[in-house]
Amino acid sequence: MFRPVSAELDFVALEEAELARWKTNDVFKRSMAHREGAPPWIFYEGPPTANGKPGLHHVWARVYKDLFCRYQTMQGRFVARRAGWDTHGLPVEVQVEKQLGISGKKAIVEQVGIEEFTRLCRESVLTYVGEFERLTERIGYWTDMEHAYYTFIRPTSSRCVAPSTALQQWLALRGSEGHPVLSALWHRALESRARTARGLHE
Repeated sequence: MFRPVSAELDFVALEEAELARWKTNDVFKRSMAHREGAPPWIFYEGPPTANGKPGLHHVWARVYKDLFCRYQTMQGRFVARRAGWDTHGLPVEVQVEKQLGISGKKAIVEQVGIEEFTRLCRESVLTYVGEFERLTERIGYWTDMEHAYYTFIRPTSSRCVAPSTALQQWLALRGSEGHPVLSALWHRALESRARTARGLHE
């Protein structure tokens, strides 16, 4: 009934054979198609920044994410999974500053220029995308890398929700309109960040 199992197991070969079977039979896409129309379980991935090489902590995070998504799928829910790349923030800027041998806003403005610095940051965040994709496939993490999103590309989909709208929806779900002072501070913070972003990229 069962095939004999050798005591000399090559776990790496077993893993690679299973990954090849998944790829040949398009198992991930078929699992998604099988759940089309089922009640959704919403999953928003906190995407990694690909301006540094992937590490063990990325493996841990992706394994945990995958466990929850697969479990909910096995419970009969539709779980949309789309890969993404975080392309904003201090880590990106610091990495580029290190490459240029400079530090701080003054050096960026006077020695490089905002436009050139922004271009270098955009290039930097794509440096290790290929390595992350290989890691993701090797550990068997199921996510749609073919249609990955990048946070430096402005969303065009009407399904994207502005942070202020998301806050209002969250408050509505809690049956609360929220404190007017907190709401005003939230909107002021968003406007301030938007102005800063426009100023840096214009």
